[in-house]
Amino acid sequence: MGKTLTFNQFVDLVSQKTKTTRKEAKQWIENTFDTIKVNLNKGIKVPGFGKFHVRQLKARMGRNPATGEAIKIPARSKVAFSASKELKEKYNKKGAK
Repeated sequence: MGKTLTFNQFVDLVSQKTKTTRKEAKQWIENTFDTIKVNLNKGIKVPGFGKFHVRQLKARMGRNPATGEAIKIPARSKVAFSASKELKEKYNKKGAK
């Protein structure tokens, strides 16, 4: 697996691909992610990519690994992403790197 792409590298790639200025590409990306954040509770489907959504996790009992003591883990929300079938297939082919 390669090195993680930084935000600035991502902006540069979008700028090159769309033949726009770096400033315009950065603004577009920031607006896109802001829109995703605001609408996460509704769920956001991107065809061929996947779905962003919020999952509700129930309260449960757990264990403190250091002491073995039982502890109650409260209910919480979790931001999740589910990859589309196409995206999963692209990265789960035998021999794919």
